[in-house]
Amino acid sequence: MSKLLSLLLLFIVYAVGGWAQVDTSLDALLQKENDTSEDAVQVKLLRDIGFAYSRTSTEKAGVYYQKAIRLGTRIGELRYTGSTYTQLAILMANLSKEDSATYYLKKSMAIARILGVPKDLAGYYQGEGLVRKKFGNNVLALESFNKELGYLNASPDEVVPKAGTFMNLAGCYMNMGRFQRAVEMYLQALSLFESAGNQRGIAYCHNNIGTIYVELKQNGRAIYHLNKSLALKQRLSDSRGLMSTHLMLGRVLTSQGQYKEALLELHKGLELAKSLASRVNIYKSYWLNARAFKRLNDTPAVRQNYTKALSYATTDADRTLLRQELQAYLGKNRNAALADPTGIAKSALLVGLKEKLQVAKNTQDSMAMFTIYKQLAIHSAGTGAFETAYQYLIRYEDLQSNMYGPSVSLKVRQIENDFEIKKREQQILLLRKTKELNESRLQKQHLWLSSTAVFILFSIIITGLLINRYRILQRTKRLQEMEKMRRNIARDLHDEIGSTLSSIQIMSNIALRGPQQADPASQATLAKIARMSSHISENMREIVWAINPCNDNLGQTITHMRELAAQLLENDGIELSFKTVIQTPQKVLMPAIRKNLLMIFKEALNNARKYSSCKNIEVVLTQTGEQLQLQIEDYGIGFDMDQAVFGNGLHNMQERAKSVAGSIDISSALNQGTLIRLCVPLP
Repeated sequence: MSKLLSLLLLFIVYAVGGWAQVDTSLDALLQKENDTSEDAVQVKLLRDIGFAYSRTSTEKAGVYYQKAIRLGTRIGELRYTGSTYTQLAILMANLSKEDSATYYLKKSMAIARILGVPKDLAGYYQGEGLVRKKFGNNVLALESFNKELGYLNASPDEVVPKAGTFMNLAGCYMNMGRFQRAVEMYLQALSLFESAGNQRGIAYCHNNIGTIYVELKQNGRAIYHLNKSLALKQRLSDSRGLMSTHLMLGRVLTSQGQYKEALLELHKGLELAKSLASRVNIYKSYWLNARAFKRLNDTPAVRQNYTKALSYATTDADRTLLRQELQAYLGKNRNAALADPTGIAKSALLVGLKEKLQVAKNTQDSMAMFTIYKQLAIHSAGTGAFETAYQYLIRYEDLQSNMYGPSVSLKVRQIENDFEIKKREQQILLLRKTKELNESRLQKQHLWLSSTAVFILFSIIITGLLINRYRILQRTKRLQEMEKMRRNIARDLHDEIGSTLSSIQIMSNIALRGPQQADPASQATLAKIARMSSHISENMREIVWAINPCNDNLGQTITHMRELAAQLLENDGIELSFKTVIQTPQKVLMPAIRKNLLMIFKEALNNARKYSSCKNIEVVLTQTGEQLQLQIEDYGIGFDMDQAVFGNGLHNMQERAKSVAGSIDISSALNQGTLIRLCVPLP
């Protein structure tokens, strides 16, 4: 069990080791390889490519690490060269090459001391811890990782490297059987990875927490975390990470009796291990397959997988363990050559187990001690040393109780529950803050929209007022121009045409009064010319008066009506009474109203003068609000309304009243005169 767990953790902690320092986008890095010159940037690029390859091809990773070191050494670059030595040491440890790993670590440490930068020293201690952990020195590994954490704490923004260190610390605690402490470290790492959005780190945290639940035989929780890890690694195309998760899922499913599903997961893990040329994981895959087939009692498959596992085992201890398990399965007398092909004696096996036990004690590797105590108990019982076997069994059970007892499982579950509760509380707090921020943002947006709406409305109103003012100004300007033009026309008509007509009238009158030699026909023509010029002159005066803008108001119109009435009636001996009740004499009359009012007034006076035989005419003009009332009454002979035939004059008066939205009423009776009432609205 200890061996299995250590192998599963080996590649996880290696992957964590370089997240903080390198860019892992392999395709993008390879595209840049030939685009940079021989400088520090190129050293970093080669190192990053090596790290990216470390999860898919250890051989290519080593090639690029060596390229980075050669270039860095040649140009005297230290920082990235030192971190490359660290990564290469981790790679060598991953390949079980302890001497090479130690050599490269020394190179890395020498450069880190020269630089004296906390970040570089942290990188070195990280590598040292991973190498120590790989080779079973958990106590020394903890020391290295704690030193790394101390340097990282000097840089508060180093979130992802710090999370990786917590993961490495957790791995050491797992090997030492301190699952509670391990879970605490993994949850701290998970929290940091989630805050940084580091998907790879989140995946490995779930993988390792699932591994702890596997050891505690809480398979439901184990599968939950392993599946979360698997989904993230698939999205990341992390072959090395997928390999470890598939193998652990295979182990869990085997313990649950789901052998078909277990063998499928183990097969996926084996294929990935082969593609990565990872000898230790190929060995582990065959070993787990053999254990699954043992549950199925498939002896040929068990024998085949143990044989392949033996061919990939890297240490005598591993080979001894495999032979021991196979011997126990096949029986002591079956296939002895395969069970012990090198003739290792039982006493030698006992010595080897005791040596491993001492190493485990020195490194406080409780997981290894747990497994070795069980093996020693079985071995001692097989040799008849039952008392010794009993002592080993008691120690085995004590460790089992301390590491896997119900209280440990409960505490681990409680730690995770507390973490989940705290996480939810933080999420709720974050949601509240987000809500408050959104509400504040909405208020600002509402205020901005309201201000904008008010501004737009105000702009529209101002624009409308400006446009209206412009129109009024333009209309006023046009009216002024029209008034000016009317004045000019009136003046021109008066001065030019009026004077000419007056001259014609005077000359014709002189001709009529001159010598009598002219014949009667000429006398008639001259008289006609005099009459026509007089008539035209009179009409011209009317036109000039109407055109002149000074006469547009009600007061001037009334004055003109008085003058017009006096001119019409002065030769007929008719007495005129003209009364007015006017509120706003300065009110401007529309041209149509003014024209039709005068024409109706003139027509009414002419009719009275010609047909009524009256001696008095009374005119009353009254303004009431927005109405103008004209009343013309003569005291003549009148006419019978029932027998009267209205001519063009009266008909025209009615049409003119309608044209200005007014009304006209004509009433008369024999010997009672005639009354005309006109009502016109004043807009």
